[in-house]
Amino acid sequence: MTIRELFENNCKDSDMVELYEVIRNKTKKCKNVVEFGVWEWKITTAILAWLWRYGKLVGYDKVSKSAVAELKEVAKQERKYFSYLWWDSIVMDIPESDMLIIDTLHNANQLWAELYDSHKKIDKWIVICGTNKYSEIWEDEWHLWLKFAINKFVTDIGWWEIDKVSCEWYGFTILKKS
Repeated sequence: MTIRELFENNCKDSDMVELYEVIRNKTKKCKNVVEFGVWEWKITTAILAWLWRYGKLVGYDKVSKSAVAELKEVAKQERKYFSYLWWDSIVMDIPESDMLIIDTLHNANQLWAELYDSHKKIDKWIVICGTNKYSEIWEDEWHLWLKFAINKFVTDIGWWEIDKVSCEWYGFTILKKS
């Protein structure tokens, strides 16, 4: 089975059509991508489906490494480098990349740490998932919401701006380097 076939299987009856379209369009312009939060592998498969041959995807999360074994093997056969590290996205020193996709714990503290620690290594885009559902509420009651973290980040760091906000699925926000 090819990565595109795995991707098409993941997309059947999906409510993430707009996000997959964004992933496809942006990934085609990337050589290297970093993904925080790869739990269900749907976005991971979408990235790999459209990543350039010899492109590189590095994923970080705290899920089973065995769950990704098949995907890594298929990527290798298609000459795409896919590395998965079982690690916390906040403490990682990520490689320089064109795009970062964040779909981890949906609260401002987590997002803030991920954005502030990683943005210097990203050349083009940051895609933040869950920004509709968790825009003004939070995944747990002890943290601020994502909209707060995004607005503070864009205000504090002068070279990132909001490029697109979508309400589809759980929503996503794209930041672009200006």
